[in-house]
Amino acid sequence: MFFQKFLAITLLAFVGFAAAQIVGNATLSEETPGSETFCSSTCVISGKYLGVSQDFFNDYGCGTLVRLNYPATSNTPQTLVAPICFVCAGCTGEPNIAGQTYNWIGSTVVMGNFEPVNPQPILVSWDI
Repeated sequence: MFFQKFLAITLLAFVGFAAAQIVGNATLSEETPGSETFCSSTCVISGKYLGVSQDFFNDYGCGTLVRLNYPATSNTPQTLVAPICFVCAGCTGEPNIAGQTYNWIGSTVVMGNFEPVNPQPILVSWDI
């Protein structure tokens, strides 16, 4: 009986760990203020938000928090968390497809946090 309970708990832990490891890289561009239609009036957190593809939004929904790391390949990246708040027409990427290129939009606050002087499109790593 002990072994069965131990095995069940171990398997649940692995399932939870695997589910929490949704990761990728995305090219993040700065949004044009006022061009977005937010999914909720309470979605934006301290000026931070993301626009993603329709497919990504359909899978993860309004308000899902995404951790962004910049530079994407750094061992000690700068990190921030921003919610998914809108679907953008030029955004790309389908969730859970390996090797996918994601193109997302970040608010001026998100972009300014990573590149305060020259917020050109940047490559970030992300996880949910």
